[in-house]
Amino acid sequence: ACTPGHSCAAGAINEIACDPGSYGDSADWTCKLCGEGSFQGSNSQTSCETCPLGHACALGASAPEPCAAGYFGDTLGQTSRECSGPCTQGHYCIDGSTSNTSGVCPAGRYNNLNGGTSEDKACRPCEPGTTSTRGAAQCNLCAEAYYKPNINSPASECTVCNAIPGIRCGSDS
Repeated sequence: ACTPGHSCAAGAINEIACDPGSYGDSADWTCKLCGEGSFQGSNSQTSCETCPLGHACALGASAPEPCAAGYFGDTLGQTSRECSGPCTQGHYCIDGSTSNTSGVCPAGRYNNLNGGTSEDKACRPCEPGTTSTRGAAQCNLCAEAYYKPNINSPASECTVCNAIPGIRCGSDS
């Protein structure tokens, strides 16, 4: 009799081990590819494993592939590297992310697009006169009597106008 995890064709002299990415059961003694959303990393196996969170598995996968940067996988058995979908505004996702908010743009930076791939690429600095909180999709104007002179000012701080001698707020400053 043929050993599970192997194929035995009619008239075969030897059984053949099922390759990684496939499995063999006793139903018909043939090797079958792992279905989409599952994988098998070893040979001679009788079943495939479900693709883990943050990964995707194509038909016949021998290993899970991480969700692509800019995307996240929060459910098991994903079949495409776009996984569950793009990361949300104000955030970014590196390869293999499991949450649409896994990376957060810091205060003073924003991301108004879905699918950011890294902090450097997705999170842009707020312009002078504006600021933001962590995870912001847009910057907001500094409140009246506050200012932010340039992009390199402290991340989330708008400064009180009279906090620095000689600085005034208004249309002529």
